[in-house]
Amino acid sequence: MTAASGHLRRLGHLQWSARPAWFSAWIVLLALVGVVGRIAFYRSPFGVPDADEAVGGLMARHELHGQFVGAFYWGQAYGGTLETWLAAPLLAIFGPSYVALRIVPIVLSAAAALVVWRIGLRTMSRPAAVTAAGLAWCFPSSLLWKTSHFHIFYASGMLLGLLTVLQALRMRARVSTWGMLLLGLVAGLGLWQSFQLATIVPPTLIWLAVRRRDLLRYGPQVGAGFLVGFAPVLASNLRHGWWSRDIGHPGDEIGYLHRLLQFFTNGLPIALDLRTPVTLHWLAWKPFAIVLYAAVLVGFVLLVAASRRDGRFRKLDLIATIAVAFPAIYAISPLASAPDIASYVTVFMPLIALLLCSWARDARQAVLVSAAALIVMAGSVAQIHADYAKTPRPDFTHLGTHAPLPRSFAPLIAKLDELGITRVYASYWIAFRIDFESDERIIAADMRPEALRTNAAGAVVPQPDDPLLDSRHPEYGTMVSRLQAPAFVFVKAFDPPSADYGSFASAGGYRTVQVGVFTIYHRGAASQGTGG
Repeated sequence: MTAASGHLRRLGHLQWSARPAWFSAWIVLLALVGVVGRIAFYRSPFGVPDADEAVGGLMARHELHGQFVGAFYWGQAYGGTLETWLAAPLLAIFGPSYVALRIVPIVLSAAAALVVWRIGLRTMSRPAAVTAAGLAWCFPSSLLWKTSHFHIFYASGMLLGLLTVLQALRMRARVSTWGMLLLGLVAGLGLWQSFQLATIVPPTLIWLAVRRRDLLRYGPQVGAGFLVGFAPVLASNLRHGWWSRDIGHPGDEIGYLHRLLQFFTNGLPIALDLRTPVTLHWLAWKPFAIVLYAAVLVGFVLLVAASRRDGRFRKLDLIATIAVAFPAIYAISPLASAPDIASYVTVFMPLIALLLCSWARDARQAVLVSAAALIVMAGSVAQIHADYAKTPRPDFTHLGTHAPLPRSFAPLIAKLDELGITRVYASYWIAFRIDFESDERIIAADMRPEALRTNAAGAVVPQPDDPLLDSRHPEYGTMVSRLQAPAFVFVKAFDPPSADYGSFASAGGYRTVQVGVFTIYHRGAASQGTGG
């Protein structure tokens, strides 16, 4: 360490030590908001477990028993499984617990906030850096909700994207062979966990290559690290005929420019808590919210311009580059066309915290920025709860409510046990929760309630080879189909209105049992057992 750098370090330490006591209290408050906010979401209707979490829990359970579950989330060609491996030991300790599963994304979110702090130390003032970390932990409400559910690749993708940004900043300042290898590794792991990081990883690597062209000679090290991290994707695609080239069609009818426009009209305002998910209500008075949103966008444009010429903001060059590139890359995927949620903006949300706090020169300004963000978030959360109180409808499934499904399926599982039923059919949102919450003692296969028929034995079964059914785990369907007259579980206020309940009346011999909101259709002894 040179004398000059040592002096700068001591000066920075003295400046940080001289911060007002109330500033430390504010940072603690931000941390508490993140904790209390997650508890509040958990206890609210938006904290009801969903089948997506149950699928991740089942994958972790299978891994716990030594089974290979593949490189991706069941039933799709994207979404890495790193979080399921982290959850497996917790399931070994706590059993089939959603709390155990949710520990994983919450801890990863805390780690992401720490990385935001480290990025902030390299790009802005110390008060701004620590405030950005606190804000990234507790803002926006969409981030609180998404990373409090075990959706298996959002939190890990967010963390690995931030680690890629941090490592690029480190390598620009001081390069090393091992550091470049690590850069490639975290970039590869990140893209395995979430293809959404195509919005962050390529711009980061290109930025580094442009800013430090002398580092191009480390291309082999970056490439080697990347191949190690990305290997699960390559192996899975070699096995399945490069299936990741076609990862989904929702929104294909919406063109690229329309998806780009939706990012600015829906995705980004939701990520700023200026617009509510699902109902898409603007915060408070719509004209005020739009003016505030416009001010944020203008501030961002000014920040990008300043990062090119102003010495104070020049260190933000990488974050500004990612922010400029993000919408253009985000809109490429048809999956990004969902108009009423901001799930695919999750990986960008911690960078929003950095951008918001970058304007702060001192502790007072940092507190003002973060306080404004919390006020906006409080208004958004109040609006979401008001909307749900008025209409607790299934549209809110994007927020995990899945109304009117209960928080626990224990009474249903107890009744199935009492009836001796171990194989059932149900719609996706019900079936996989039965599987997970019964610890696979009861196997439930997903089917479409509107696609039923009667088999040769006069029993109701799902339409065979239903072209519209895309099952997460077809093996469950194979197991349940072995039973001649399998039982069915419905929630009539939740399953589609077109559900074919008439099949059971026309087939005859079916009994119905009501357990809370659940209706069980079964044929007594013929619906018991496993079918051999």
